[in-house]
Amino acid sequence: MFELLLFESPWAAITVLVILSGVFSALSRKRRSKLLGVLAAVGLIAACGVYALAWAVTTDRELLIEQTHRLVAATAPLDQAMLDSLIDPTAIVSGPDGGRWLGYDQINPRLRGAVKRFGIDSQRVRQVKAHAQDTGWGESTLTVRTIANGSGIGPVNTGWRLTWRRGQDGIWRVVDIRWVLFNGQTVSRGLLP
Repeated sequence: MFELLLFESPWAAITVLVILSGVFSALSRKRRSKLLGVLAAVGLIAACGVYALAWAVTTDRELLIEQTHRLVAATAPLDQAMLDSLIDPTAIVSGPDGGRWLGYDQINPRLRGAVKRFGIDSQRVRQVKAHAQDTGWGESTLTVRTIANGSGIGPVNTGWRLTWRRGQDGIWRVVDIRWVLFNGQTVSRGLLP
């Protein structure tokens, strides 16, 4: 909670500090109190400090959200180099129950085939949530909207759960790509392209 309020979404803290600074400033002029004037200045300096800190610090959760967006962007148009940098060589694709569907060596050929077969024009992340643990593991859940003109079925919404692991180099990579939903329905292995 502290990390969220201070580093990721600092506007509430900044607003409170600015309001308190304004109140202290008004009281300082009314009561002619130097102490209240100092408190007003400290409040403004603290608000600037919170803003600078939030700008300078990127949390692991923010990194996972960014990596999730990069992963989706790398699938249409297909950017193999980007995918290779984001997917761990031990990664698997699994179904909603966590059962293994594809190994790492099967992921790229299936993805290339699906992009070619369905004529994927664009994909975008509609919703993403992430959390990271101090142990070096994290997870992001997302909904992706895909427009595949070659499929004849119009826009498709899919739901995914990505498990991430931070490597020795400090970079987060996907180790499990779990396909959970297809247009609001739980997926079955038969839907795998």
